[in-house]
Amino acid sequence: MGPAEGGAVPPDVLSSAAAATKRLGDEVVKGNYSYTIQRMYPRWKKRAAIREGGMEKLVEKLAQVPRQLRESGISMLSFDVQPPKSAFGVASFKEWIVFVPTVTRVRVIDPESRQVRRLEMTGYQVAVAKQAGGEWNFIDGAQLTVADLRSLFPTLPADREKLGLPPIGGREIKN
Repeated sequence: MGPAEGGAVPPDVLSSAAAATKRLGDEVVKGNYSYTIQRMYPRWKKRAAIREGGMEKLVEKLAQVPRQLRESGISMLSFDVQPPKSAFGVASFKEWIVFVPTVTRVRVIDPESRQVRRLEMTGYQVAVAKQAGGEWNFIDGAQLTVADLRSLFPTLPADREKLGLPPIGGREIKN
């Protein structure tokens, strides 16, 4: 695990981040999308709010996601986490940063043909918590760039491979 100026990341921190990420996914599978808003990393949420024209507009936009998914014929089937392979202790912010790989399975019903497809997407969540303890907050890795990460945590490596970011992708699951 990468020690971005803060030493090695203890195994219990990794398991705690993975467990918190699993809970995040379980809440989304249950349809509790407000949990993702509550658990969004505060500095990232503040930036997202600025991009959307204010916190109220961000919350409103995120609250529409469940309806948009239903209207698109998409339903979440499962959300699983894999053991973190990369983590950092960032001393300047006194935070742990753990990259938790995820596997999400969804069912998509084509609105025109009514044909059902199952997709599996690999991605990751960036789990962030104070080193002194506290709850985990998250940044979804789907659209996250290395530049985004380094703008939040400047001491992280600038190289994607040195960061150890999990792969992002998707495939159709054939029955």
